[in-house]
Amino acid sequence: MRTMKERPIGMFDSGVGGLSILRVFLEELPHEDVVYLADTVHFPYGKKTAEEIEGFGRNIAEHFKKVGVKLVIIACNTATVYSLKAVQEVMGDIPVIGVIGAGARAAVESKGESIGVIATDATIRSHAYSDMIRSLGETAQVTPLATQRLVTLVEEGDVDSDHARAVIREDLTPLLDDPPAKLILGCTHFPGLSHLIVELLPEVKLIDPAYALVKEASDYLEKENLLRVEGGGKVEFLVTGDPMSFAKNGSLLLGHPIKDAKKLIL
Repeated sequence: MRTMKERPIGMFDSGVGGLSILRVFLEELPHEDVVYLADTVHFPYGKKTAEEIEGFGRNIAEHFKKVGVKLVIIACNTATVYSLKAVQEVMGDIPVIGVIGAGARAAVESKGESIGVIATDATIRSHAYSDMIRSLGETAQVTPLATQRLVTLVEEGDVDSDHARAVIREDLTPLLDDPPAKLILGCTHFPGLSHLIVELLPEVKLIDPAYALVKEASDYLEKENLLRVEGGGKVEFLVTGDPMSFAKNGSLLLGHPIKDAKKLIL
């Protein structure tokens, strides 16, 4: 029987986007086991209602509870907005960390600079980033921009084509005349397109919430004496849609082949 320290971390997203967080997580915490759940059958979350997303999160949390995890990371901005409370209710004493707070805190570390936020339609509609940034005492201008099509580019593995460049230029056009000093990648899919965003906005500092989120997870595990320093390092990939498609496109974002993704019916 596994001790609490030996339990895996539960991490989920609507698809491959959360792998940008998993990639950083594995670099920083190489001895932790992870169960990564991609809810691709319901992709994209950004086009779903708040009630639907809450339900998805609740079902995923039920699975993590059954598996027995020591921490849940919601590796999806939209799911953090609409399902964080539901996931916390299901998990009870098991802590749940979402990406919105981590991204906002990372963005306000340097004061007095304008901040842009690109995210899914649902995340932008929620005003979650603007509200969180304001709650941290930041008074600089915040410019939110919905860029839903960028999610599909990454999910389909289209991250370095003329078509991808054209979509990015079109969707980020409102930022071109007066670019923000900092731009939060408010969807975990977007780091897969960061090289193209930099091409378009070379002077803008990109904020990837993954690093702040992983540090938050690491700090919690260390504080609670749950951080593994040896062994472990196993990742289990569970996919509610097509595992083969997930593995093919997800490997690009993760940086190495995914060979053992399994189908999961929730």
